[in-house]
Amino acid sequence: MSELNEATLMCIKRAKNDSFMKEKKDLMEKGSLSNNSSLLSLNSFLNGNQLLRVGGRLENSDLTFDQRHPSILPKGHHSTTVIIEDIHKKNLHASGHLLSLIRQKFWIPDSRNGFKKITHKCLTCLRLTSYYNNAINGSIT
Repeated sequence: MSELNEATLMCIKRAKNDSFMKEKKDLMEKGSLSNNSSLLSLNSFLNGNQLLRVGGRLENSDLTFDQRHPSILPKGHHSTTVIIEDIHKKNLHASGHLLSLIRQKFWIPDSRNGFKKITHKCLTCLRLTSYYNNAINGSIT
């Protein structure tokens, strides 16, 4: 299990280095993001593993550290897509609450559109949706 967690951590670091190098550099050098950063509204910070995390008002809550400060993943990156697909499949194609499942550990800017793309491409979800729609309309007896 620790190898799997290490591999996931390495994929996340790679994705962030590909997408958020300027933000990471700003936080390391200046301690704050530049005014034109897309992550400025998230109160981002770097943790001990050099991962970008969301700051904010949940600091004093009883939630776990990962839930209070989810790791920021770049939208549209291959690693982000793989992580979303994995959580989607592990939770039995949970389309309705996929967003809340992901946000327990990760923050993805414009995540709703990414989730829609994944669930619309999923053959199992497509079949289930078709089956339930037919059942509601009375086509299935």
